[in-house]
Amino acid sequence: MDTFDCLAEVFRERVEAEPDRTLLLFEGRHLTRAEVFERSCRVANLPGAGDGRRVGLLADAGPDAVAVLLGCALSGASFVGLDPQRKGADLAEDLAKTGVDLLLVEPKYASSLDDLTFEAFVTTERFLVLDREAPAGLVEPSESFEAALAVSRPLDPDLVPEPAETLAITIADEGTRPVRWTNEAVLRAARHTVEAISLGPSDLGWFGAPLSRPSSICYAIAPVLASGGALVVGRQPSASGFLRDAETHGCTWMTYDGQMLGDIAAHDVVLPRLRGMVGADAPREAVAAVADRFGCVVADHPGMDG
Repeated sequence: MDTFDCLAEVFRERVEAEPDRTLLLFEGRHLTRAEVFERSCRVANLPGAGDGRRVGLLADAGPDAVAVLLGCALSGASFVGLDPQRKGADLAEDLAKTGVDLLLVEPKYASSLDDLTFEAFVTTERFLVLDREAPAGLVEPSESFEAALAVSRPLDPDLVPEPAETLAITIADEGTRPVRWTNEAVLRAARHTVEAISLGPSDLGWFGAPLSRPSSICYAIAPVLASGGALVVGRQPSASGFLRDAETHGCTWMTYDGQMLGDIAAHDVVLPRLRGMVGADAPREAVAAVADRFGCVVADHPGMDG
């Protein structure tokens, strides 16, 4: 991984090496590296998602969210993670701050666009809803996500973003400024995680926070590509969801979101395969309690998600 300068290179190398190896597990589905790559390429081919553009995502964690991030990495666009709990004028403020050119919206959050004149707040071409069955009559999408993904074109193999180019922009909390994450910064965080937990191809991670949280990008998606392992994706960042998935799949590491550690420590469970946890802004007492209880490494990064 030390020879790579951007996340797209790492992703391509993993797919080329073992295309049929599982990359993501989500609600009973196993997606291979090749399947995620194909989905990501289709995102990269969307009009408005090209090099130098900013692609916003309003969605929960899930395979489609991962594909949007990686599609941006492949095309040279900047991924913008938006807080799915923001709506109306608050969402418009976030869109204006981040300069989104193309907005992708999960159907359950389509109502967040009510009373929002999209063009009045952000210079954009259009937005796409992530599912053709999204509620109609809110803000009319020019094309459904599935229809837009119907045709896939080969990507330019010579397109390799520079290390200093912006890979992602996150705006996680009300009143905060957008945070810019370069390819270099994301890969540095990924290397730190791989080294801290000694991750390898046999490891299975977990995350469930939306991609508006930097930890989901820097300490979950990037490290799993760096290590060559696989990742269980939870729909929400809940302790119960993680514990259920960890017991079912035998997760060896996980990425937490804020207060999750305290909730995890409150459950009387045994996770013998768990070796490490990484995240941001957990209370010190929760970090100590979980590390002691599970006998695992806990790498907390204060201030990263806020």
